[in-house]
Amino acid sequence: MKASKRNAILRVNRFQQRLFFPVIFAFVIGCCVAWLSIMYALIGNYLFDPVLYSFQGLIPALLAFATALMIILIFWTLYISGRYLSVHERIIHELDKVLDGKENGPLKVRNGDEMFEELVKRVNALIEKVR
Repeated sequence: MKASKRNAILRVNRFQQRLFFPVIFAFVIGCCVAWLSIMYALIGNYLFDPVLYSFQGLIPALLAFATALMIILIFWTLYISGRYLSVHERIIHELDKVLDGKENGPLKVRNGDEMFEELVKRVNALIEKVR
């Protein structure tokens, strides 16, 4: 059987997209902030085009906007990652209780736990089979 290589640069599943795209967006904003900062320093010292001097006055407002956008993006990414990682921790905790004999019932999936829903179904089936 011939092994095939996957191109993993932009090939992400639906769960990875929720974290991947905010990170890419943050990278692009960071690049824009770096470019604007460099342009702000260069316009006054090295570039003599008078049109650029009007752009130089706009750069601090653009930097403030990009900074605010980055802060919002950080909290959005924390929210998204917390939704998935906390679900993982909760399921592991419930599974430990079942393995220790403290609980007998099947693992429960809450609304919004779509990432682990299929896994929990299979774990519940395995728990029932072992009993």
